[in-house]
Amino acid sequence: MTLELAEGRELIMDGESWQVERLEPYWGKMMLRAVGRSDGRTRQTTIAALMRHQDCRVSATSLPRLPAAARGRQPATWKDLSKQRQQLLELRLAHLPEVETGFRSGDPFRAGPDEPRPQYDPGLVPLVTDRRLAKVAELAELREREPEHGPVWSRGCGGVDGRMWPAMYCPT
Repeated sequence: MTLELAEGRELIMDGESWQVERLEPYWGKMMLRAVGRSDGRTRQTTIAALMRHQDCRVSATSLPRLPAAARGRQPATWKDLSKQRQQLLELRLAHLPEVETGFRSGDPFRAGPDEPRPQYDPGLVPLVTDRRLAKVAELAELREREPEHGPVWSRGCGGVDGRMWPAMYCPT
């Protein structure tokens, strides 16, 4: 379990909100103050006890990486997506290994025929940014060549490089 502890961070323990008031990492101690209570209740505990606690997590309201609209809500997960959106996301993410490594599988030892293609070969195009731009251009060209698929992302595989996706992955 990983807890990002800092003074001011809000934790949820047993369904109750607590704010880290004082953190003494060199002693392994911390002082927590109950949030939303007028009695000012405090709780002194150790970092080790917090790590072993069965029902303790960082509150989404105090996570700086979350956009403001998402604070206070449960973070989105894979299960929140419909089956169709999961398939679409898998298709989109499958383009990344080719951009990052030059190989559709992401592994030079499992190279397909004619891999790496010149526009994705790290030896010829050393900057990942340039390879990403090449992928954007490839998908845009594919969208123009097959306009019936390009704008209809919700139907399945529209706009996705057909060489990478067998028909079984592309429901229509």
